[in-house]
Amino acid sequence: MSEYSLDYIKETYAGLSSPTHKSGDAPAVSLLLLLGRTRSTWYDRASCRGSGLDFTDPARPKVDACLQVCGRCEVRTECLDWALDIDDTAAVLGGTDPAARRQIRKQRLNTATEGT
Repeated sequence: MSEYSLDYIKETYAGLSSPTHKSGDAPAVSLLLLLGRTRSTWYDRASCRGSGLDFTDPARPKVDACLQVCGRCEVRTECLDWALDIDDTAAVLGGTDPAARRQIRKQRLNTATEGT
């Protein structure tokens, strides 16, 4: 995890979750700002950088395109861990959409409660 607290990351993300870019601007600007603020060193190698796609809250037709970019990414595992750490509910991160991450969280919770 980054040097910032989870509360700081969630607070930062709350202000960036709805990208306000104009047509022609870099669509992933909110994601870039968010990840830059959390100083995630793995993000320098992320495939989404410069992809021209908006991963922060993509419309359903764009989700598949985002997932394809994630599928080729060398830092997909780090990104997924980060998305789960911050409890993201909107973006395509770590090769998953929010619904897939809800399933992962549910599975982890079930596994954790079975072990107690």
